[in-house]
Amino acid sequence: MRTVDQQTLGSPALSELQIRAAEAAGAAIKRWQQGGLSRRMVLGVIGSLAALWVQGFNRSRVVNREGLLRAVRERPAGVPLISCSNHMSTLDDPLMWGARGLPRFNPANTRWVLTAEDICFTNPVYAYFFRLGQCIPIRRGAGVHHEYVLEVLARINRGEWVHTFPEGKIQQELGPLPRLKWGIGSLIARASTPPIVLPVCHSGFQQMLPQKTTFLGIQSGRPKLPLVGKNVTIVVGDLLEFDVPALKKEAESAVARAKAEGKAFPWEAAVGEAESASVTRPGEGQRGIEESITPRASNKATASTAQATLPLMPEDNATKWLYAEISERIRVKMEELAFEAHRLNAMGRRWFMSK
Repeated sequence: MRTVDQQTLGSPALSELQIRAAEAAGAAIKRWQQGGLSRRMVLGVIGSLAALWVQGFNRSRVVNREGLLRAVRERPAGVPLISCSNHMSTLDDPLMWGARGLPRFNPANTRWVLTAEDICFTNPVYAYFFRLGQCIPIRRGAGVHHEYVLEVLARINRGEWVHTFPEGKIQQELGPLPRLKWGIGSLIARASTPPIVLPVCHSGFQQMLPQKTTFLGIQSGRPKLPLVGKNVTIVVGDLLEFDVPALKKEAESAVARAKAEGKAFPWEAAVGEAESASVTRPGEGQRGIEESITPRASNKATASTAQATLPLMPEDNATKWLYAEISERIRVKMEELAFEAHRLNAMGRRWFMSK
C-alpha cells in the first residue's frame, strides 16, 4: 500500500500516529470494497437467489449434507479444502450452493471457485463483480503455471476452501466422466499443506439450464433464465486424502519401469503436434498434452501426513504421472457419485417425497 504523503494532505506537521491512522482508514475502505460489506452483499444476494430458484421454483435434495458442512466448518485450522464437481450447466455454481443448509452468506465459509476467464472476466465490471463473488479466473489452455493458478495455490496454502470443475467443460450427457484436467492433481501435489479433497456431484442442472431447448418442435439455444419445476439431487462424497510423497516414489518407479521397457508415455507422443499447433494458437500446446494423458485407473486414495516439494516447471515424466494419477483417482470417485446422483434424480417424486 502506498504511504500517505504528508504534503499531499496539506499538513507537513502530521504525527506518525495520524499518518498511520489515515493509512488504516484507506485499508479499511479497500477491505469494505473488496472483502467486507460489498463482498457480503454480493454473496448474500446471489446465494439468496440461488436458494429461491433451487428450493422455491424447483425441488432439491442433498445426500450427506453433513459431510460437506463438517469439511467447511470443522476441519482443522490451516487445512485447505478442495471440492470438485461434475459440470452440467453454466450456473452449477452458484445454484448448487442454493440447496437447503449449504453455506452461502459468510465469506469465511464460502468457496473460492475457478471460473473461465474468457466468459466471466471479459470486462472490468464483470471482473469486479465475479471477484466479489469469490471467483478466480482460469485461462483455458495456459497450463498449470499461469498467474491465476498460482493465486489458487496461494489460497490453498492459506488453508482456504477452493471449488473446481476439473472436467474443464460442460458435459450434459449422462455417461462416464471424461478424463479430468490434471490441474487439480497439480494443485494437490504442489500444496505446502496437504489438502483434503471432497467430491460433490449432482444431477438436474442439465434440465434447469439445458444447452439446447425445443419449443413447438423448433430447436433454440440455452434459455435466458434457469427453468422451473425440475428435480436436482446433490451427492456429497467422502473426504479423500493423498500421500503425495508415497505417490511421488510410485511415479518415479513407474517412469523407471517404462524407460527400462522402452515404453513411451501418452503425452510424449503428442508433444510434437502440440508444439506445432501452438505456433498459430498460443496455449493450445499444453492443452494438447493434457488431453492425451491416459493414466492408470485407481479408486483408492491414501491418507497424507507429509508435504511434497515438486519442481514448478518444466515437469518431468514422474511429475506428469503424479498429476495424472491423482486426477484419475478423483475422477473414479466423482463418476461413482455422478451415477448415484443421476439414479436418485431419475426416481422423481418418489425420491423427493421420501424421508
